Amino acid sequence: MKKNFYKRKGYEGFSLIEMLITTVILGFIMLISALVLTTLIKVSVTTTNKARVRTDSEYILEYLRRTIRTTNPDYVHIYDSAERRYDYAAREGKGNVQTNGSFQEITDSTGTGNEIHFMPNGTTKWVCLAYYKGVSSDKDNKGNEKGYILKTTVDNLPDHKDCFSNDFNDSSNYMILNTRFVNIEDFRIKLQDTTEKNKVIQFDLKASAIYWYFARTGILSKSFYRQAIVKTERVMW
Repeated sequence: MKKNFYKRKGYEGFSLIEMLITTVILGFIMLISALVLTTLIKVSVTTTNKARVRTDSEYILEYLRRTIRTTNPDYVHIYDSAERRYDYAAREGKGNVQTNGSFQEITDSTGTGNEIHFMPNGTTKWVCLAYYKGVSSDKDNKGNEKGYILKTTVDNLPDHKDCFSNDFNDSSNYMILNTRFVNIEDFRIKLQDTTEKNKVIQFDLKASAIYWYFARTGILSKSFYRQAIVKTERVMW
């Protein structure tokens, strides 16, 4: 009887050089994947915050358009109180406005204000809206001082400089119109020349996202500019 003999094959493995090459290739692929995913996350967060800036800016300007348009021009006043700083204690949920700065009303197109007071049609309350910079310790992730747009209402306002005075109007009555993700870099209010009794007011707003991962010279611009020109349309007899 014929016997069949089978030759047992030996076990074969990868050489050290092959293992090193494979490790390098896998490491390179993982590095590229991590860079791509990180960039996508940064772009997503930046785009979301950019949309927040656009939404906040449009909300502020649209509020001004709707309320000022039907307001009696005699009840619309613009002030320059830029030296008054806004101190917001975010953790306590309240703020104080220092009142040791100058306060001047803007009556023509030569001046620029940061504060507007108006009494909307059908109400007896004054609405005060102002732009103030935060304190030196209140900064965004790039080290810039944060800016805020405040709004408050007052039933009786004998002196307009007291609108944001804590002695006259409690700070709990202040409302911040921009969210914590948005920094208002600049907000200027200007009165345009007109021969009519109605007033033409120009608003220039510059805002940016608090969380930004790209350089200032990157493809996406950090700052967002908006402008609105509002005219009171009250019928004057």
